[in-house]
Parts: sequence; C-alpha cells; structure tokens
Amino acid sequence: MKKSVEIKLLPGEVWWGGAVHDGTRMPYGGADDAVAVNLTNLLENSGAPFLVSNRGRFLWLDQPFSFVFRSGIMSIESEEEIVRHSEGFANLPGAYRQASRQHFPAQGACPIRSHSRRPNIAHGWKCTMSRRRKKRLPTQWRYCGTVFRRAF
Repeated sequence: MKKSVEIKLLPGEVWWGGAVHDGTRMPYGGADDAVAVNLTNLLENSGAPFLVSNRGRFLWLDQPFSFVFRSGIMSIESEEEIVRHSEGFANLPGAYRQASRQHFPAQGACPIRSHSRRPNIAHGWKCTMSRRRKKRLPTQWRYCGTVFRRAF
C-alpha cells in the first residue's frame, strides 16, 4: 500500500538530491513549473533516496520513492515506509551533516591506496562484450587498449 505525505515549502526554500541525471533540473521547488521525479526505478542512473534543502531540512527513506514539487508543496510517495522529514538544521550544510551522521556516517577508514595513485576512469561500458557475438568488438579492443596504455 502506498504511503504519501505533503510538505509545505518554506519561503525561498529549494531542494537538491535524488537522481544524478536530474541535476540540470535542480534545485527543485524554486520555479512555478511542476517537477515530478520517480526514484523507484533508477535504471542505469545513480541516485539516492535523499533530498536536502537550503532551509535546513532533509528527507531520507531507506526505500526508493517518488516526489512532485507543485505550487509550493512537495508531495512524496513511497511503497513501504512512512515518510518523515527532519528539520531545524539552519541551512543546507547543517542538514547535510545531520543526515550523514544519521544515515551514511563516515567509517573512519582511508580509501584504498591504489585508487588514489592514478586517475580512476570507469570505461567498463566501452569494454563490454557484444551481446550478439559473445566476443569483444575490434574497435572496443582498440579503444580500451589506448586507454590502458596511456595509464588511465
């Protein structure tokens, strides 16, 4: 059963977060245009069930959700969780710090050393196998070889 909640935006409040490919549409809530974002199926996109505002509020759910900004109201809908937001953290950095402490705290460990010695570029999508031929395509091999020879 879907659960939903509506949150009235504060004067001048805008929000960031959700899916990476929606970055050009952010911040949300500042324009008169309606914006709808569905985080329940990210497909090949990167995202998180997290929104943070410039007025010190944040929203975090452990499950994906969808949201709509329209006429000064943010409507959130989730399949399984009761939607709650946190507020009172003065500004965006304050809200982000509190959200990170509660939901994605630092682990206190250093990153793997080998990951910081050279640039780390994700070219796996270019070096994948042809689904039809079940082998790598010659142009992909040349491309990947060039990338790796140049120490990327």
